[in-house]
Parts: sequence; C-alpha cells; structure tokens
Amino acid sequence: DRRRWLWAAASGLLLAFAVTSKVTPAVVVLAIIALPMLFRRWSDLLTGGLIAAGTFIVAFVLLYAPLGFGRGFLHMLQFQSEHSATGHTIRLLGHEYQSAPWWANFVYFAQGTSRWLVLVLVIGLVAAFVFRPDRLVAYLAIGLGSQVVFLTSSHVALGHYYYAWMPLLIALAGIGFGRAGWPAQHPGRRQALFRVAA
Repeated sequence: DRRRWLWAAASGLLLAFAVTSKVTPAVVVLAIIALPMLFRRWSDLLTGGLIAAGTFIVAFVLLYAPLGFGRGFLHMLQFQSEHSATGHTIRLLGHEYQSAPWWANFVYFAQGTSRWLVLVLVIGLVAAFVFRPDRLVAYLAIGLGSQVVFLTSSHVALGHYYYAWMPLLIALAGIGFGRAGWPAQHPGRRQALFRVAA
C-alpha cells in the first residue's frame, strides 16, 4: 500500500519543519521509530525509516539553504545547548533558583491550566494504562515520555514549555476516559471505581 509510505514521508517532512525551529521536537523520533516495532513490522521500519529520513534531510536542507547551514541551524543548536547547560535564574513558588529545578515545568503546567484540569488529565492518563492498554497507548506514551524526560532534564524552564506535551497527554487522557466508560452497561469493578473517582 503506497499510502503508508506517504505517511512515512509526511512524518519526516513535519519533523523537519519542527526541528528547524526548535530542537525539542527531535525526541519525538523515538515514538516514530517505535511504531513499526510495536507491530513487529521490521521491513516497514527499514523502508519507512529510509523514506522518512530522506524526506527529513531534503526538507531540512531546503529550509536552511537561504540562511546558510552554519549561520542558521548550528547557531540555533549552539545557543540552545549553552542555554540548557547554564540555565537561567527563575522565581518559582516564592523562591529564586539559579537554574530551573527538574519539576519546574510541572509547576508551570499546574499554574497554566488549573489544579482541577491537571487532576482530570492525570486520572485519564492512569485510566489509559488500566483499561485495555494497547499499541496506540504505548505509542502515545513513548512520545509523551520522551518529551517529559527531555524537558525535565534541562536547566531551562519557561512558562509555556509544557505546551509541548499537552497534545499527547490530552490524547491519552481522552483514550482513558473513553475506555473507562465503555461498555455503557454492566461496568466491571475497576470501571465502576474509576467512574466514582472521576
């Protein structure tokens, strides 16, 4: 089916668009690589990986050609690496830190949404792993986990960084709530307890 190779090319293209503006989305490649591995389709991993990598390289070069590779991408990479290594002073929960603690993005997440929304999303996330977890949940979890680990390991944290993990977190929470409420009749003990908690 040629359509699946179009999806491989699209993933490489979109990843190039994301990485050329900020390095952070590069960690999502772990989820892209994991997808065919979850289905044990090793030939698709090789073929799709080559297509995605080729598309990524072509798009990456074309996007940075007007700026110059050294002046554009390498400057961005150097600046972000140095910034991440040295960090910057932030004020968080009434205290001043010379560099962002690992939990800073979680505080910004709670402040930028609300405690109630955080609670709802966490309940939905847990439900996704409790009620019929499958390859889709694993795929989204790998993407979410890679983003969270990358951002919490950095010495830099800004109030909007948690936006990066929100789409995957919301998707997992939605799956969790959807599966916890199905079937509509005769819920099991775990589903009944989850509904009461929610």
